[in-house]
Amino acid sequence: MNKVKDLQKLVHRHIVLLMLVNIISLGIYSGDNRWTLIGPNGGDISQIVVNGSSPEIIYALARQNYFVPDSRIYKSVDSGNSYQDITFQLIPLFNDQDVYIFQIDNSATNPNILYVATSIGIFKTEDGGDSYISCDLRDMCITCLTIDPQNINVIFAGTKENGLFKSSDGGNIWTSVNHGINSTQINCITVDPINNKKIYACTAPATIYESIDGGMTWIELSSIINPSRLVINPIETNILYILAGEYGLSPYKSIDGGLTWSYIEVGWPFVSTLIVSSDAPARIYAGTPNGICTSIDSGNHWECKGDMFPNNRDVASFALDPHNTSVLYAGTSGGGIFKSADGGDSWVKSDKGLEASFTWKVALDPSNDHIIYAGTNGGGLYKSENNGLDWQMKNQADAGVAVWNIFDMAFDPTNPSTMYIGSGCCKGMFKTEDSGNTWQELGTFSFVETLAIDPLNSSTLYANGSKSLDGGNTWFSSCPETIGKINKIAIDPTRPSNIYLITSNSEIFRSNDGGLSWARKDIPIPNSAKDNYHCTVALDSQTPDTIYAGLKGIYQSEDGGNTWVCKGLEEDCILEILVDPGNPDVVFAGSLRNGVYRSNNRGDTWESFSDGMNSSTVLSLAIIQQPTWTIYAGTTIGIFSYAENHPVINSIRKLSNPFRLKIIGGNINPDVKVYIGTSQIQWTNIKYKSPNEIVLKGGVTLKNLIPKGVPVEIKVVNGDGGSATYIYTR
Repeated sequence: MNKVKDLQKLVHRHIVLLMLVNIISLGIYSGDNRWTLIGPNGGDISQIVVNGSSPEIIYALARQNYFVPDSRIYKSVDSGNSYQDITFQLIPLFNDQDVYIFQIDNSATNPNILYVATSIGIFKTEDGGDSYISCDLRDMCITCLTIDPQNINVIFAGTKENGLFKSSDGGNIWTSVNHGINSTQINCITVDPINNKKIYACTAPATIYESIDGGMTWIELSSIINPSRLVINPIETNILYILAGEYGLSPYKSIDGGLTWSYIEVGWPFVSTLIVSSDAPARIYAGTPNGICTSIDSGNHWECKGDMFPNNRDVASFALDPHNTSVLYAGTSGGGIFKSADGGDSWVKSDKGLEASFTWKVALDPSNDHIIYAGTNGGGLYKSENNGLDWQMKNQADAGVAVWNIFDMAFDPTNPSTMYIGSGCCKGMFKTEDSGNTWQELGTFSFVETLAIDPLNSSTLYANGSKSLDGGNTWFSSCPETIGKINKIAIDPTRPSNIYLITSNSEIFRSNDGGLSWARKDIPIPNSAKDNYHCTVALDSQTPDTIYAGLKGIYQSEDGGNTWVCKGLEEDCILEILVDPGNPDVVFAGSLRNGVYRSNNRGDTWESFSDGMNSSTVLSLAIIQQPTWTIYAGTTIGIFSYAENHPVINSIRKLSNPFRLKIIGGNINPDVKVYIGTSQIQWTNIKYKSPNEIVLKGGVTLKNLIPKGVPVEIKVVNGDGGSATYIYTR
């Protein structure tokens, strides 16, 4: 019977592998997929795993849960210099469900084996992410898992409602191991690195258990509120550290194997993650919302630094190179991954290709079509001056601004180098007069979700329910508190005294006098349509009395909000609406679950417009008309671009003696540029033959960039910014 099961699994893996090869040969990111992910790099990094036998191989888990769960697994094979998303083959196994990835764990001796704990069960890859299989425990919420450090076939999995499970055969068969445990919710599970028969389990609401027989039986050790992460001193294994607490995670230490605990005064009340050096266990690192704290005496004294990372101080995850503990990786809660080669004294951003930045707002410089701004959640503000090929942070802490969450942006119509950003996390609104190099704080806002500038008088600004007449220096209330929380402000471009806003209660208000008075413009919607994640409002710039409101579905008014008509899409929540300024018949809608919709007849009918976009939630849209019509979408994993005149890649063929690559497609311009690999190395030795064909020359040098059997990303970019990407395997 076991042989039959093994044969079935083997056949299944070969089928998956063949499917993958076929997909790659066709170009899973070819020009047929019109949207291209252009960055910026970063994301909310909840876990980093460095392989024990091959430390150049690193796995990172990026996740968010603001609108719908969106978790991504990234892999680096060059010590964190570059990453690739390896989630693509896993997502189809989710069967269109909203799935949250809680944890990953990598075999210490086999870098290709990775287990994935999710809200619907456990999945496993044995080939480094090229394919995945389900490991039973289906439909269970797996909150944590760990691999026995001395036996890679032994895995423990903790669940939210079904207790603890153990597998002794690499995840094929699971057995409930809850004898002595009186809780069904397991928060963490940790195996003693020296004696793998000794195991600790943290359970909700407040109990720590110990097993000394490999998990078969358990005894209660101690009680502590919400134990969430337990770390063992790798040499003196009676010394334990735990993160626990009712309102936030705080660090505690035990010197008697978990029987008693004492609070550790780190210097910051809450700690997100903690790691102990494997070769010098007196050295401990703690990640806090305000940077990294380090102890060299087992937690008795600490040194804390809050200025290590320019875009986010909230350290959410750590990993050490087991072969060189001076090499340390830190993941932030929105700002990506940083790497230190000197034990944490200095850091560099190290997440090329890790495109998981939750992008609230994409904005285009009105004076330069190559400049794009990205307002991210946790990563702050990014700027690209070359259509998204490269990004720079524009909210450095040493410039006096350490703002993490950027919700909205607006440019001065008379001077685009002057820009305003609305943000959250302690400070609300900032202004730059030099395109983001320096900033000044405006007002006393703590949170600005939406802002707008009078298009005919750039000194007049609106932010939330406030108004400024002097460029943001002083503010006064322009909305009564009864209006409630404002989600979006829209100003009539020809009659700026006409202002529209939509609230989180799905209510539209209009002012005809610059915000002195407001009238509610009721939309006849069912109560179910008011249960929205985020409402939006947009105007037709050519006929501003035509208004679109995004709720559950899209509603349109052609008389300034007096009467409304439902324009469809009621099955989805509409988060953003954009009317093409060059052709108001064309309307785009960014949705919660289905990417982008497009209408060519002012919303009478809609079509899906998401080909190639592997993010379902679109938060913002922006468009340029010249030199090439291009639309940008801010999503939960970054910015996607779609160029009307983008190049197309149909196939890539190898030519021999000398080694060359022939790229066959269409719409390829003579000024084309080519970038190879996740590091985006620009290849300049190009022979342009026609709009349908180019040849990359270079012989051995080019060949070395494309290892045999390894999928390599090749990006073709026209001079006007249109691009196409192809995954080529030699």
